[in-house]
Amino acid sequence: MNTDNFSFRRTARLTALYLSENRRFLLLGAGTMLGASLIISLFCLLAFNYTASYYYDRNVDPAIDFMVIWYSIALFVFGSVGASMMFSDLRTKQGRIHTLMMPANSSEKIISRGIIFIILLPVVMYLCMFIAESLRCVFESVIIGDHENAAPVTPLYAIFWHPEIMKDFINKTHPVLFASMWVVGYFLVQSFFVLGSAIWPKSSFIKSFVVFTGLTALFTGVTAWCAYTLCNDKYFDNTSWLQQNIMYVFFWLECAACLYNWTMTWLRLRETDVITTKR
Repeated sequence: MNTDNFSFRRTARLTALYLSENRRFLLLGAGTMLGASLIISLFCLLAFNYTASYYYDRNVDPAIDFMVIWYSIALFVFGSVGASMMFSDLRTKQGRIHTLMMPANSSEKIISRGIIFIILLPVVMYLCMFIAESLRCVFESVIIGDHENAAPVTPLYAIFWHPEIMKDFINKTHPVLFASMWVVGYFLVQSFFVLGSAIWPKSSFIKSFVVFTGLTALFTGVTAWCAYTLCNDKYFDNTSWLQQNIMYVFFWLECAACLYNWTMTWLRLRETDVITTKR
């Protein structure tokens, strides 16, 4: 079979094969995400009193801030763990041979795993949040009953058609750019763990986390030192190009770093195929 050219059909078959071979592991991961979502929603149900007087002047769910923060943390954590397991089967020689013998090229293998761990994982997380939030709203409505001055009960997934709920979290000047930076930032963090999974199949999450944290601290320190050295005792106009476009600069830096990590992952996987073939 000629695998030099990219084929969407082979990619779809690889994705279906991986889902079939690892369905128990993937179902366990989905159950873990559902459990975490239920814990977050249960805590909101027990911790927030919707009939308290200090919530009367609010038009949104008092737990919305808490839920946005903790569901975002959960998404980043599960996304990072999932990305670090993309190439976990490369940890053994048998797994490397099994991956090598698949009738597909490196691009198809990466895309098939990416469909599962990068695209489907947030969808599954959203479904888990949808179930947990629906249950929370039902139980909270029963607890509130006919109380006239109770704060509204709003599920977190309502932010997709009521973005004004997120006014405390989204930059009002550039809301679309801010949301885009958040999404690209999520994929950037995942790309680091994907690269780590290709480099260190064993204990990938821990090693990738240590290296990623160290590089982030180093980059922050060097940037702060350069900014202090170059800008000390100097005055810059608030209307400078950099200050006006700083968010765009960071957005494109995120995109470039994400593309670099995925390119290095592709090269590493090709290198693994060559090494396994020679052995």
